[in-house]
Amino acid sequence: MTTATRRLAINRLKERRPLDTATVDRFLQRSPVPIVEGRHCTFLFRGEADEVWVRHRVTGLPDPLPLRRLRGVDLWSVVLELPEGSRVEYQLEIRRGETFERINDPLNPHRSHSPVGSSSVVFATGYYPEAAVIVRQARELGMKMPFLGGDGWVGDALKNGREALANFLGVVFCRTGQKDPEHGGSDAAHQIFLAHR
Repeated sequence: MTTATRRLAINRLKERRPLDTATVDRFLQRSPVPIVEGRHCTFLFRGEADEVWVRHRVTGLPDPLPLRRLRGVDLWSVVLELPEGSRVEYQLEIRRGETFERINDPLNPHRSHSPVGSSSVVFATGYYPEAAVIVRQARELGMKMPFLGGDGWVGDALKNGREALANFLGVVFCRTGQKDPEHGGSDAAHQIFLAHR
């Protein structure tokens, strides 16, 4: 184990004594799941099972990705290195006896919706660099309204920085629940609009 992986939250939890249900409860209360720490992402599942896997469609990453149960508790984990700036949609597959179940991650509130259903989603470090630049530049221009956004702020207009913001009043996040055919049928919640002066 390297120094970097030794410092991961899940590895610090494994070293706790006693490692019991109350310790796991406290850990999950203060840790957003999956836990993204630099390039490492820790996927978790809590519950009784014979086997648990992370299922995803990321080229170059193992699929299915097996989780291992922590000794003495009902918490399962696996650590994966995610490419910087990536967005990963996934589900958990759980085997109990002869029964297999595929579910969205009950510990992760973030969902992505498509015509074939929903998936849990995790954002790797660096996924929102444009959004951070845009908000900082807007603040420098004196804009004080709240900024809301969806899955990553992308697009040529947003990448032009200060010039792109000079004539805008703010960002409006649309959540109509309607499907948007121009964006592959994605939920309109992924759309961002800028209010022009």
